[in-house]
Amino acid sequence: MSKLRVFISSVQKELENERLAVLSLISTDAFLQVHCEPVLYEFEPASPEKAAEECLALLGNCDILSDYYLEGIWPRNWRGLHYPAGVSSG
Repeated sequence: MSKLRVFISSVQKELENERLAVLSLISTDAFLQVHCEPVLYEFEPASPEKAAEECLALLGNCDILSDYYLEGIWPRNWRGLHYPAGVSSG
């Protein structure tokens, strides 16, 4: 059985600790270690010119999106992103 790929996302600076806590939980919990693989875009090699496309491609290869935002803070152009097949914006 392959592991579920969990894309962990949030506003970059404000929720960094929360994002890393989810990474730590998946990486250290005995059950989650066996069944899940955490994916954080900031740990992937990326080019500044194609960051959005690369991030969405990585997201498209994940099974679960774990997304965290503070009330009133949303990424710029959130609604203008084009999601890969099978990835919902809502």
